[in-house]
Amino acid sequence: MTNQAKAITTNPLSYAEPIEVEPEYIRLPRAHERDPLFSLSRGYLNLLILPCKANNYRPQVKSCVLRKRGAKTGVRLIDVESLRAYIRKSAELTGNSKPPLEPPQIGEQEVRCACKDAPADSRQLDFKFA
Repeated sequence: MTNQAKAITTNPLSYAEPIEVEPEYIRLPRAHERDPLFSLSRGYLNLLILPCKANNYRPQVKSCVLRKRGAKTGVRLIDVESLRAYIRKSAELTGNSKPPLEPPQIGEQEVRCACKDAPADSRQLDFKFA
């Protein structure tokens, strides 16, 4: 018998318990994608992490950019704990799970819909969006 034959066992296999590790930072998702933890869009995350008019030029969530010396581009990382704190705070303020930032208001718009199958006098429908 070889040494390999002696190493075979009939004992049942045991598996290690999986350990879930929470990331400290997440990468800003690509365009038209959402982040894996909170399912927030790239545009909404940009409103939270970059100084802009929507947040009075004071980002509510911490982020950093990793790049090589002299490089114009890099990788933007978002602090997960800061993002969680923002979500908790906004949930407390509003009493629900929606964050307080609202998209910019464009003003009232009118939309007219033409329905082919409707009678002639009711083909025009008016909708107003605020």
